[in-house]
Amino acid sequence: LAQAAVASGHGAPFVLPSSQPAVRPSAAQRTKRPRPTQKMASEMPPAVAAPVPAEGEAAAKKPSARGRPKDDQAPPKPKNPFQKVTGEARARLKAEKPELATDLKAMGLALKAAWENTPEAEKERMQKEYEKEMEIWKPKWAAYKETDHYKKFFEIKQDWMDIKSKKKLIKSHMRGKLEPGNTIRSGGKFTHAWPADPVTEAPSPNNYDLTVGQLGKVLEVKIDEDGNAKVDWGGETGVRVLLKKYFGKVEDPDIPKRPKSGYMIHAAEIREKVVKEVEAAGGNPLKDVGAKIAEYWNELSEAGKAQYGERAAQMKEKFDKEFAVYRGTQKYKDFENKKVVMDSTQKLKKLTRTKLADAPKKAKSAFALYRGEVMPKILEENKEKGVTMTTGELGKKIGEMWAAVPEEDKVPYNEKAEKLKAEYESNHKGFKKTGTYLSFLEERQKVKIRQNRLVNLRDMPKKPKSVFAMFAAEHKAEVPAGKGEGKGTSALKTLFASAPEDEKAKLEEKAKEALGKWKEEVETYKAGEKYQEFQKTEKKVKQEFMNEAMKVMTIKFLNAAPPQPPKSPFSIYVAEKRQATAAPDGEKKSKEAKREEVVKFQEEWKKLDKEVKAEFDARKKEKLKEWQEEVKAFCEQELWKEYLAEAKRLKVPIKHLLSNKKNAIKRLKNGMRVVALPDKPEDFPSRPPSSFKLFCREKKQETSDLEKIREMWNELTAEAKQKYVDEEAELRTKYEQDMKAFRTSDDGRAYIKSLNQALRSKRLVKAKFTYLKEMPKKPPSALKVYLEKSFKAEQKAKPEMKGFEIRKVLQDRWLAMPEEEKKPLEEAAEAKMKEYEEAMKAFKDSENWKNFQKAVKPKGKAKGKGKG
Repeated sequence: LAQAAVASGHGAPFVLPSSQPAVRPSAAQRTKRPRPTQKMASEMPPAVAAPVPAEGEAAAKKPSARGRPKDDQAPPKPKNPFQKVTGEARARLKAEKPELATDLKAMGLALKAAWENTPEAEKERMQKEYEKEMEIWKPKWAAYKETDHYKKFFEIKQDWMDIKSKKKLIKSHMRGKLEPGNTIRSGGKFTHAWPADPVTEAPSPNNYDLTVGQLGKVLEVKIDEDGNAKVDWGGETGVRVLLKKYFGKVEDPDIPKRPKSGYMIHAAEIREKVVKEVEAAGGNPLKDVGAKIAEYWNELSEAGKAQYGERAAQMKEKFDKEFAVYRGTQKYKDFENKKVVMDSTQKLKKLTRTKLADAPKKAKSAFALYRGEVMPKILEENKEKGVTMTTGELGKKIGEMWAAVPEEDKVPYNEKAEKLKAEYESNHKGFKKTGTYLSFLEERQKVKIRQNRLVNLRDMPKKPKSVFAMFAAEHKAEVPAGKGEGKGTSALKTLFASAPEDEKAKLEEKAKEALGKWKEEVETYKAGEKYQEFQKTEKKVKQEFMNEAMKVMTIKFLNAAPPQPPKSPFSIYVAEKRQATAAPDGEKKSKEAKREEVVKFQEEWKKLDKEVKAEFDARKKEKLKEWQEEVKAFCEQELWKEYLAEAKRLKVPIKHLLSNKKNAIKRLKNGMRVVALPDKPEDFPSRPPSSFKLFCREKKQETSDLEKIREMWNELTAEAKQKYVDEEAELRTKYEQDMKAFRTSDDGRAYIKSLNQALRSKRLVKAKFTYLKEMPKKPPSALKVYLEKSFKAEQKAKPEMKGFEIRKVLQDRWLAMPEEEKKPLEEAAEAKMKEYEEAMKAFKDSENWKNFQKAVKPKGKAKGKGKG
C-alpha cells in the first residue's frame, strides 16, 4: 500500500509533438519523482532553471499542469458560445482581480455572471457561428479518427487515464471517511485557512494549525450549503469547522502512515527556515526551496546523515509491524480486490481495443439501415421546427416509423442486410484465422485467471517454510549477503549441510507440525464458499477459452479437411432425392419445409426392399473408404502438422478425423472398456455380390436411381435373370475356394487367431462390466501402502531421482526396516485382507458370479446327432 501511495502523485506534463509519431510518456513523466535516499542526496545536483527563450523566439506551448497528454495534430474543436465568453472573461478577471485565481468558487460565480450579462442577440449570433464551424470540423474529425496517429495517441491518453483512475482509487482508500462518529487523521502539517477579509485582506481569526498525524472525531457533516463538516480535534485546537476544500488532507487512521526517509525528515525540519531565506533573497519558493534543502543536506557530515538514517530506520521498523497487522484486516483485502478488479478491467478493455482493432465491424440490420437513412431527415425537420428530442424519444419515433413500413418496402433493406451479413461472416472468419485473434484469446484468459486467483484465493492459508527455509531465516546474518558461491543461499546451503543433526531434527519436527496444521487449514478453506467460487470461475474461464479456441482451430485448419462422408444409407437416399427435386436457383427452402421433406422420404425409404437398401449401404461404404483415403493424404500435409503443434501449445483436444468417436463414447459412457477388433488383411476374400447387385452395377452406367433400377429388375423375365444368378453362383464358388486357401495361409491363421482373442476379450470385458460391478476390491499389501504413503515426500526431498529409482530406495528401506515399525502396517493390511476374503466368499455364492462364470466359459463345438 505504501508503494502504491507513492504512485498517487501527478506525472510531469506530456505533449505529443506534431513531427513525431505517438510515443508513450517515460516513467519519469508518468510517476512522481522518487524521494531521495541518503545515498542519492549526497549526489543530488542543484535545480536548473528553465531556459528563457531568446528575443524574437516564440515560447513553447505551455502544457497542462496535470500532465494530460496533448495531441496537436488533431483538428482543433471550435469553442461554443459559453466557452468563448468565459474564456475572454477569465483572462480579464485574472488581470483585474488576481485573488480570483486561487478562489475557484468566486471565479466560477464571476464567470457565470459574465455569461448571464451577455445579450441574447450576441448569444444567438455566436451559436450560429459555432454551428457553421462544427459542420466544417465534424468531417475533419471523422477522417482524423481513422488515422494511425490518432489510434496511437488514443492508447497513450487511455493509459494516462487508467493510471489516473488507479491513483484516484488509492487516494479514496487512504482518505478519512467523513461520517459522524468516525475518527480521522491529519495527513500533514498545514494551516487550515479561511478566506481572508475581502476589504482589509487580513487573515481570518478562524484559521488554525494541524500537525502531522493529529486525530479528530467527526461530529457533524454538511453543516452548511458548502458541505463543510464539524470536527473535534481535541487539545488546544478543540471543535473546529473543516472546510470542504481540506477534505482531501485527512486520512484514515487505521492505515499506517508511510515512514519518511532520512532526507525527508531533515527537509521537514528546515523547510520553514529555508522558505524564509529564499523569500528574503527574492527567489522563487516553488523552484529554489528544493535546491536549497539539498545544499543543506550535502553540507551535513556523514555522522549527521547517519543519525537521520537511524531515525528513518526506526520509523520503518514501526511501520512494518503496523502494516503487517493492517494487511490482515478486511478493509485492506477489499481494497486490494478493488485494485485487482480495476487492473483486470483496464487490461481487458485495452486488449479489445488493440488486438481486435482490425476485426470487421458487425453488419447492420435492416432496421439499422433504415434508421441511418431517415435519421438526418428527422433531425433537419426538428431543427426547422425548433423541436428537441432525447435519444430515447428519437429511437422510439424511428421504431414506430419502421413498424409502419409495408413488408414489400422492407425487402430492399432485408436483402442488403443479408448481403452485408454474409460479407461480415466471411471477413470475420478470415480475421479469426489470424494469430492476432488467438493471441487475444490467450491473453484474455491469463488476465481472467489472474484476477480469479488473486481475489478468491487471497485468504488461502500460505504453505509453511521448509526445514532449510527455517534454518536460513535463523542463520541469515551469519553468511555474507549477495549471489554466487560462498554468498547468500549458496553459503546457507553449505552451512546447513554441516549443521548438527539435533538442530535439524528440531527444525524437521517444527516443520512437520506446521505442515500438518497447514493441511488441516487448507482442507477447511477448500470446503468454504470462496474456494468453491474460485473453482467455478476457473472452470468457466477455461471453458470459454476452450470453446472459442476450438472454433478458431476448426476455421484455421479443420475446414480444409475432406468433408465427412454420409453417416447412413438413408443420408445418401435423401441427398439423391433432393438433387433430383432441386429448387430453382436462388430459392431457399425453410427449415419447416426441409423437415416435412425428410418425413416424406422416411415413408418412401420404409417401402424399399432389402436389396435396394443394401445397395445404398454399399454406396455408403464406398464413400467412407474414399473419404478415409483422402483423410490419410490430408494428415500427411504440413497443415495437419501445424494443427497438431498448435493444439498441443494451446492444450486443446485434438480431433482425430478417422476415429469412430460416437461408438466409443456410446460404450464408454457407462465406463466399459472398448475392445477393438483387428483390421482385415488386404488379401482377405470379399463376399460376392448377389444377382441383384450384379445387375445394379451393370445398370449404374444408365442411371443412378436405385428405385428405377429395382423396377427394371422386377420387369426382367426368369431367363434374363438367370445370367446374373449363374454369375453369382460362380463368384460364390470362387469365394469359398479363396476363403479355404486364406484360412490355411500364415496371414489367415494369424488374423483368425487375433480375431478369436479379441472376441474372447470382448466377451470377458462385457461379462465383467455386467456381473462384477459389486465384486469386492482386493486391498493393497503393507509394502504398497508404505510406498504410496512415502513416495511424494521422498520425491520432494530428492527431485533429481526418477520414479523407479525412488521406488527402489523405498523398497530397500522397507526391507531394512525393523519388524516393530513394519508391524502396524502389516497388521492393518492383514485385517483388510481377511475382510476382503470373507466378502469375496459371500460374493461367489451370488447369482452375479455364477452368471459371470457362465458367460466367460469357452463354448465347445456342437456335437453331431447320432444315427438312429
